[in-house]
Amino acid sequence: MNQKKGAIKEDEIDLREIFMMFVKRKWWFIGAIIITILIGSLYIFTKPSNYMVTYQIKVNEEYGNDTLSKTYPDYTEELNFFTLSEIPTIFSSEEVFKSVNSLAEEIDSNKLRESEAVKIVLNKDTSIFNINVSNPDYDLANEIAKTLINSFEGYIENKEVATFDEVLSKIKIDIKNLEDEREDLKNVKIASLKKEIDNLYAELNRYIVDYNVGLLNELEESKKGQSNYSFYNVIVPPNKISYEISAIQREIDVYENDILKSESEILVLNDLHKELSEDEDIILDRVELVSEDPMYEEVQSNKMRNIAIVLVLSIMIGIIVTFVVNFLLSLRSQKY
Repeated sequence: MNQKKGAIKEDEIDLREIFMMFVKRKWWFIGAIIITILIGSLYIFTKPSNYMVTYQIKVNEEYGNDTLSKTYPDYTEELNFFTLSEIPTIFSSEEVFKSVNSLAEEIDSNKLRESEAVKIVLNKDTSIFNINVSNPDYDLANEIAKTLINSFEGYIENKEVATFDEVLSKIKIDIKNLEDEREDLKNVKIASLKKEIDNLYAELNRYIVDYNVGLLNELEESKKGQSNYSFYNVIVPPNKISYEISAIQREIDVYENDILKSESEILVLNDLHKELSEDEDIILDRVELVSEDPMYEEVQSNKMRNIAIVLVLSIMIGIIVTFVVNFLLSLRSQKY
């Protein structure tokens, strides 16, 4: 029980000593507070206002082409590689922001990218984005906004141009391959088979002639007993040459169907190439600036909040200064 009373008494003595210290060093405490308030007030009331520059960009709908989707589904996905939900991520990428490094020495693209000075916001129920850039220097804020938008448009267009050129090149290659295949079928395979048929027909004619000559001799010998029997009533029996000609003709028919199919595919690809070429602007210009002139406003800082922060901070600094000064003066007095 006595120990508890002693502990309470020690606490009371400590608090009294602290209070007496503040009374003794009151001018250090008050001086630190006044100096902090003066410095903070000077900063608050002389700090320049921020300017917020706002540009608007419109992102057009995804490009669609049924033939392209059926023929080259992978390229359809690549041509539409971004959606509205992905725009903020792409806009805030390191590739886009590195373009602002050249505007001013004090600009660090990585810090700017992570700060609240640049924002991209989608307007509800639209495909229009607001690009907001804040800076005490209006001209610099404007330059940062325009540079970022140009960099973003260039990044998007470069990816789309690469895919667009690739798909057009692919179509041309496929058309050339189909044309070469068609010519090979016509001038090589079918021509060779038709030549083979001609040779078989010549062989068949010789066979028929030989057969008829032999048959004529037989008819002449048996003519005496068969007065109504005629050479023209005789049918040449089937032979392997006729079967070979029929098989080759069926093969030619297959190749001719392949040619018709190739020609149909060539027409489709030519039409697709023409459609894509005509839609080049639609495909490559999906991002557009709504207006060349920005909207801007002067953003005032919250002075009352800042004053409250300065007051709290000044009291904390006053307390710290008082303790430090008292400690140093105590050490000094102990030496003497």
